[in-house]
Amino acid sequence: GLGERPARGTGAGAAGGPFALDLAADARLKELYLDQEHHDGYLRDRDVFDPGITIEDNLAALVDYDSGATLSYSLNAHAPWEGYRVTVNGTKGRAELEVVERGAVLVGEDGRVVVDPSMHPDHSAVDAVRPDSERLVLQRHWEGAEVVPIPEGIGSHGGGDAYLLQHLFDRVTDDAPLGRVAGYADGVRAVSVGIAGNRSLETGEPVRIADLELGV
Repeated sequence: GLGERPARGTGAGAAGGPFALDLAADARLKELYLDQEHHDGYLRDRDVFDPGITIEDNLAALVDYDSGATLSYSLNAHAPWEGYRVTVNGTKGRAELEVVERGAVLVGEDGRVVVDPSMHPDHSAVDAVRPDSERLVLQRHWEGAEVVPIPEGIGSHGGGDAYLLQHLFDRVTDDAPLGRVAGYADGVRAVSVGIAGNRSLETGEPVRIADLELGV
């Protein structure tokens, strides 16, 4: 077993090794998290092996929709690279999106993992086999596959933050034809599958979202 470990990665007697995050060692992390703890009590550097950390390291979920569509979801929170793959099989063919956010999780000169290379691009991995990238492939039935260009937005989260802030603070209410302006009910629907998944983990039984009484 791991034995006793410090509860945090910052401060005297803090946890070491690649799984620890020392907020005091980085000026930006210190300002963003450590110096603000007295406001909200959020501890960004808790030991990932602490019993109070209940986020699953490995998870699989199966979701059935009333429309007949089926979603299968797999999470591995300790892979040696970071990113995701999304595949949609439909009546007209298949679409595949692969996003590599970090081709390798590296350890810095101080022996600690570079938790967020976006804050320090010089620490990002340069990997010829798995470079940081995004690729969308579309293949219709009875046709060859084609690569679909992905427009690059300006700003964080692929440009999504700018749209979100515009919708929130400029009170944009019309976003035709994409319909990206989300209300309270949309937010509840967005997290409903996760709520049902956690309930299923607790009970070991399938969970109907309608039975959660979320009001949507």
